[in-house]
Amino acid sequence: PASTRCGEGWGWAEPIDSTSWHTIRQHIKLNTPGQPNGILEAYMDGKLMQRKANIRYRVSSAVTISKAYFTTYVGGSTDDFRPSHDQTILFDSFKVWTGCSE
Repeated sequence: PASTRCGEGWGWAEPIDSTSWHTIRQHIKLNTPGQPNGILEAYMDGKLMQRKANIRYRVSSAVTISKAYFTTYVGGSTDDFRPSHDQTILFDSFKVWTGCSE
C-alpha cells in the first residue's frame, strides 16, 4: 500500500546473528501471465524466513527474468527509520541459477 514505507512489511521476525556468516537464498517463481500465483521466498541458513505468495509479477509471457540486480538499503528520511549508528555488511560468493525445483 502507498502508506507503507520502502522495505516495511518484508522484514524477518527474528534477529540475525551478526557475529557469523550466513547463507541467504532467494527463490522467485514468476506467475502465470495474468494470474496472481507468483512466489517470493527467502531462506537464511536453510530456514524459511519470508514467503509471499499470490504475487502478480507480469501480465504477459513476454516478461521474463533476464538480469539479476542486487542492492542493500538501510535508512530513511526520518529519525525513526534510519539506523542510530554506522552499519557494516560483508558479501561473498554470489550465485545465480535457473531451473530450480520448488
